[in-house]
This record gives sequence, structure tokens and C-alpha cells, in this order.
Amino acid sequence: MKMFTRAAIAALSLAVAAPMAYAQDWPAKPVKLVVPTGPGSSPDIFARLLGNSLQPRISQSVVIENKPGASGSLGIDQVAKSAGDGYTLGVAYPAPLTTNLLMMKKMPYDAKKDLQLITNAVQQPTVLIIGKHLEARNLPELVALVKKNPGKYNSASAGAASLGRLLAEAFAAQVGSSIQNVVYNGAAPTLVAMVRGDVDFAFLPAAGVMAFVKDDKVRLVGVAADKRSTLLPNVPTLKENGLDIDGSNWLGIVAPASVPADVAARMRREINAALNAPETKKILSDNYMEVIASTPAEFASVVDADITRWKPLIEKLQIRID
Repeated sequence: MKMFTRAAIAALSLAVAAPMAYAQDWPAKPVKLVVPTGPGSSPDIFARLLGNSLQPRISQSVVIENKPGASGSLGIDQVAKSAGDGYTLGVAYPAPLTTNLLMMKKMPYDAKKDLQLITNAVQQPTVLIIGKHLEARNLPELVALVKKNPGKYNSASAGAASLGRLLAEAFAAQVGSSIQNVVYNGAAPTLVAMVRGDVDFAFLPAAGVMAFVKDDKVRLVGVAADKRSTLLPNVPTLKENGLDIDGSNWLGIVAPASVPADVAARMRREINAALNAPETKKILSDNYMEVIASTPAEFASVVDADITRWKPLIEKLQIRID
């Protein structure tokens, strides 16, 4: 059994047996939601939309705190080391729970022991965008350029251990070429660099980039998925163009492992109810996010599957981050 799945099942067992005294009192004060990325990123957009929906349900403020850095590890480390009183939660995405564990020589937290998974909240398409300065105007033309000129073109990633970096490496490998990887601290500076002409292409969550696409500042050429996204039905997948690259992306909520199980269960009920409110689902969809609102065990299965999926590529390319 996978490591996160085992931890989720154990937490569920405790929740069944736990007394409900703590949950009845939660929340008695504002709840902090730590976002491990900068303002304007898809985790930040999601956190603010969730906070707006959650506040009236719990009759308390939801305070958003951005703490970017180390591909999300700085913010998630803050959550892991917070008091287990139920008043600090974190927005997690693939890097701080999966790829960081596989790439970084030393992690500041043990994701299995120090965190508990509350819910896999939403999934979002990862899109491939290219700079307007490139000769390429679509995916086949980009493939031809990269294949013809090994090492000439660069891909930007919003973090050294980000999903975007791995997708770019997978892209280069399947094209049969090589690329340069340029790391930025988040999606916003990545997009600014692309508009400036410093960056050739990037894989990023749709939520943070579609405004640039609509303003014709960058070109959207594909979705990294097995099938077309219902949120972007007119955008072809990489698979349609002969590239077997799946960049399934998600955003979830995590809490310190020491939060009482009954409080964690209450959190999950309130958060999932907020996510499933029709008006919230609509505004999330408008921001290219599809509500999942999972159980901890379902969330754990997704995390474990991502680790299994990316481990071979990381080991093959020998990607290590100090």
C-alpha cells in the first residue's frame, strides 16, 4: 500500500473513534490559509475564491498568507510546523507533496508524518504556452523548431522542482532533442519573462495564464492531458500531436498532522460544502478549475499516483536539487 494512502486510512480510523468536542467549537477565531506561491498564481486564485465561499459557512474570516519559495516547500513547511489547533491550513499542489520529495536532497518536513490530507479540492488543466517572439505559431511548429535546434530553446518553470519543469523535460525527451531550463519564483515572473522575449515556452496551470492568452501576449498551443479539457474544449491535447504527456494538476488542502481527527473531519465537510456550492463551482470553472472535493483516501491515491508517475523520469534525468 502506498505511503500517503496508508496515512489517510489511519487518519480516517482515528476520525471515527475521536470525540467530537473539539469539532463542535471549531472555528472560534479566524482561520489562516497558507498559499505556498505568490499572488496571482493558480493556488492564490483558488485560495481567495475558496476563502470567500468558506467564510459565511464557518462564520469566521479566512486569512490568506502567501509564502512562496522552494517550489512550494517553504509554505507547506510552515503548515507542517504550525500548532495543531485547526487554525492553520495550507494549499498544496503537486510539487510540495510529490516532486520535491523525489528531487530535493533534504526536505524540511516529512510529508507523510507531518501533514494530513484534508481534501483534493480542484483539478486544473496544465497548458503549453509559447512566446510571441518565436517563429512557431502552433504545437507542430514548436516541435519542429526544438527538434531541429537541440539546446537552443528554453523552457521556463515556476520552481526548480515544479511540474512544469518535468513536463518540459518529458517534452524534450519525446521530441528527441534538448532544451535549457530557466527557473522563476512563480508563474507571474515566468509570464513577464515570456512577454519580454526571455522565455520561449512553458507549461503552467491555465488559471494563471489565460488572461495573457486572451490579451494576445502569449500563444496557447496545447493542453498536457490524455483528453481535451471540458474547461478548454477547443484546445488540442499534446497527445493529439503524438506526445504522450499528461500534466494532470490539482490543488488540495492540507493541515498539520497534529490537528485532532474530528476537527479535520469538520474542516473537510465545511470546505467540500463550500466548494460544491453552485455559485462557487461556477466561479471556479470560470477560472479553469473543476471541483473534486475528495476524501483523504482519494486525495492520497492521487498523490501516490503522481509519485509513481514521475519517479522514473526524475531518476533517468538524475535531477537533484540541493
